[in-house]
Order: sequence, then structure tokens, then C-alpha cells
Amino acid sequence: MNIKMDKTFIFDYDDTLAEAHKYYEEVKDEFANWLIKKHKLKISFKEKILEHEVGIDKELVKRYGFSRIRFPTSFVLTYKEICKQIGREYDKKDLKEAYMIGDSVFDEKRYIEGGLMDGVAETLEFLVEKEDKLILLTKGDQEIQEMKIRVTNCKKWFGNEIYIVPDKKEKRIYKIVGDKYKNEIWMVGNSIKSDINPALRAGISAIYIPSKVWKYESDNNELPDNHNMIKFDRIIEIKDKYDSLV
Repeated sequence: MNIKMDKTFIFDYDDTLAEAHKYYEEVKDEFANWLIKKHKLKISFKEKILEHEVGIDKELVKRYGFSRIRFPTSFVLTYKEICKQIGREYDKKDLKEAYMIGDSVFDEKRYIEGGLMDGVAETLEFLVEKEDKLILLTKGDQEIQEMKIRVTNCKKWFGNEIYIVPDKKEKRIYKIVGDKYKNEIWMVGNSIKSDINPALRAGISAIYIPSKVWKYESDNNELPDNHNMIKFDRIIEIKDKYDSLV
């Protein structure tokens, strides 16, 4: 008599279920173009602006974590730094405008129009039909992540098993999985730093689905050599290769 061992899948949200990175890139591009036009700079200066913003945004994680104010604050500080370098004055109105450009990345219209990534809904439906347990584990600002999850209707698949956390360290994974049989638990995500490595350290398996990540996530981004990790190019492969996940 064969007894079915239900699997547990812990999914990351940003850039695993729905795109996020590309919206940040679009807004950074808008900010750089705005700054260049405002101060009549050469277009070649754009690269310097973007480099400053990336470095400042990464450093601000130490102060603000993944709260909403961090990203637009990086625009304000970048604007101040660029003005200092080129010897231009600025006022509070300029700083407010820089902040608002950064904050526009959180406009829910982006996430409504973007929806879920290809293959996500089909994969989640399949896992529900298999009666596997689905958990959503995402880090970031509580209000923003709740908005993203709401507009993409993810509660349909995850119910109350949705956790918005400040980090994804292994101790949080331990707390979520409890005393479940670890060989039947899979973390699914696009970040080696925040999804894959913590899962492996917690003793569960991991499915790495690569996509673009920002500078903070790309540090120490070497793919681990671990027999408990599988790399899939697309999320639909979880469905297509389901029987191999043992």
C-alpha cells in the first residue's frame, strides 16, 4: 500500500511569483533622466547617477531595512550628492520631487497590470490539486507586500499561510516548518542569498529559479554545491518535474 507523502512548498514572492526588480529599474531610469534634464547634464552622466543610487540604496538597508522609505530616500541622497559634485543648488521642492519619483515604484497599478509571472498560477493550481501545503514567505514593508499579494490574488492559493518578515534567516524557517518532515519541504525562490542559502542551512530542500536581483541580493551570489538544491529555469518546471522532487 502506497502512502502519499504531502510536500510543503515555501514560495518567495518578489521576482518568483510576480515581477518587482524591473519596476525599480524603470523608476531609477526615470529619476536619472529627470535629474539630467533638470540640470542640463550630458546623457553620459546617467551611469554615474545610477551607480551612486545603487551604492546608497544598499547602504541604507543598514538603517531602514526593507521599509518603504528606504528606496525613495536613496533618490534624495543621490540627488544631494550629484548636486554637490556639479556645484548646483537645490531646495526642498527638488528633494520632495526626487522622493516622490522613488516612491512611485509602489503604485499598485504597476502590480495590477503586471500580475503574476508566466506559469505561476498554473503551478500553484497544480500543487493545490496535489493537496500539498503552500506557504508564502516574503520580506519587505508590511503594507507594500500586503498590497502586492492582494492585487495578485495570492490568498487564493496560500490562505492564511502568508508571512511577511524583515528577513528570511533559518530561524524563521524553523519556526514556520515546525516539526514537519524536512525531506518533504521545498523553498522556492530567485535569491541565493535570501532564499536558497537560508533554506539549505535550515535543513530543507531548495528550488532555485534565477531572475535579476538588486545589488544587495547579488552579493555572495555563488550557487551552492548541495544535493538538496535543484535549479529550474522556469517555475512551471515544478509541475512538469514534480515526480522527481523526492
